[in-house]
Amino acid sequence: MWVFDPQTFRFVQVNKATLELYGYSEEEFLSMTIKDIRYHEDIPLTEQAKNTMKIEEVYISEENYRHQKKNGEIIQVALQKNIIFFKGEKASIVVAFDITEKTKYINTIEGQNKKLREIAWIQSHVVRAPLSRMMLLIDLIKGNSPGDIDNDDLLNNVLISAVELDNVIRDISSKIAN
Repeated sequence: MWVFDPQTFRFVQVNKATLELYGYSEEEFLSMTIKDIRYHEDIPLTEQAKNTMKIEEVYISEENYRHQKKNGEIIQVALQKNIIFFKGEKASIVVAFDITEKTKYINTIEGQNKKLREIAWIQSHVVRAPLSRMMLLIDLIKGNSPGDIDNDDLLNNVLISAVELDNVIRDISSKIAN
């Protein structure tokens, strides 16, 4: 948790948990601004928040940002902010939650879901084509009276479909292994 000046973005107070998470001393923090811990690509969002705070008298927000710790590590944080009066001045109080691991976990699950959707599509569309051909060819062979159709030709087509099906199954297995 910290308190900062919404006009200058300067930290005016930080708690022990903030010092431990970010790795800065209290003196270092109090000489810094919010922009010093924001990931460089997210700094424009700080200006947008400043403009919003000017408009709103009562301002409560919940947002996710990337922050950079003293050691350079980038973390994902969920911030809950509110306008308060601190030492007689308008200030913003922020509670930050490190959601880095949660975000990684969600991204991993989303990636796995994407692969599963792809595998399901392959199974329902790509696997079915050679399998359907094989079933049709086998049915023709079974119902075929000698001399009507060249069984060698039909069996070659069954083999081609079986090889195609084998390749598709190998591709699915490879995707699952990855």
